[in-house]
Amino acid sequence: MTRRGTGSTWLSDRFVRWGPSIDRLVVLKDGAAIEVPASAEEVWDFIEDPRSTPVLQGDPRAFSFPIPGTPTGVGGLSCSFAPGPLGGLAGTVSEVVEVDPGRRRVTRVVSGTMPVTAVTEVTPIGPDRCRLRREFETQVLRREAPDMRGPARRGTLSWLARVRDHFAMPPHEDRGVPSEGSLQGFSIDAVSAAHQGSATTTVTSSASADVAASPETVLAFVDDPENFAYLVSGHPGAASSFVVAGPEGLPTGDLRCVIVTTPQGQMAAALHEVVQNEPGVRVVRTALPFPVTTTMRVEPHGVGARVTIQVHQQPPVDEGADSQQLLDRHAERAVELIRAACSVGA
Repeated sequence: MTRRGTGSTWLSDRFVRWGPSIDRLVVLKDGAAIEVPASAEEVWDFIEDPRSTPVLQGDPRAFSFPIPGTPTGVGGLSCSFAPGPLGGLAGTVSEVVEVDPGRRRVTRVVSGTMPVTAVTEVTPIGPDRCRLRREFETQVLRREAPDMRGPARRGTLSWLARVRDHFAMPPHEDRGVPSEGSLQGFSIDAVSAAHQGSATTTVTSSASADVAASPETVLAFVDDPENFAYLVSGHPGAASSFVVAGPEGLPTGDLRCVIVTTPQGQMAAALHEVVQNEPGVRVVRTALPFPVTTTMRVEPHGVGARVTIQVHQQPPVDEGADSQQLLDRHAERAVELIRAACSVGA
């Protein structure tokens, strides 16, 4: 093993298979500890509570939640969203791989292209003081490692400092687990921004199909949570959709999280906001750096219905061609799914 750098950040070399060839990756680790002016129990409860996410992420717009249907301990999955560097909301799916309640927790990010493992430890050193340690490990391309060591170190220290500073507030301030918050009134557009300094282009794609089923049957299919997941993501691996905030169904303002599993076994999360829900029309905004708007229209046509799906995005000019191909496939797959499913037995 080769160690480089100073402090707790170090790298080890390893060869892994990368696409069709062998390329070198390095394991990047970082760790640090800090004393927090609060009991170990209080700090543990704080970092375990999803309501603390805005403090831990350092952004009041960040939030997280457990994924329904998964365990509360080992094997449990959670999803978090925070504004990304290009705007929009970046979704992360994490799995609990080890937990010693009140003392140690190990999580692994199962979304993205590189695995990230985080270890959090809380050690009491007095009735109102504890030591909080944070470690992480990931794999990066060797050529990218020099540029990532500094940000990795700063990220670890910033996370620890935010927890310490939260509990260093005077007793009359709002410390401890935050009060119950609400995502009501949240808008994807409020946290989405075009790429700074980049000219954008408008990309639009549409597809339509005649369906041998009534408009009511088609709309019932569209509004089903599992079908919704596929339709708004355009991804065949979209396995689940659940309400994050808002009443059940698809009312305006309803926020839904869609979990996608890629062919490589990675998970990805995206947040979708229903911005229009009228008879025969569903309009959904997807939280990305350059949000995607999907409009689904269902109209009576002959003895059945005509379904039209239009997808709209404003990516940077240099990404316009790629975005066009993605949106074309998205629209075509969605109308074909509706046609095939709703015409069966009609």
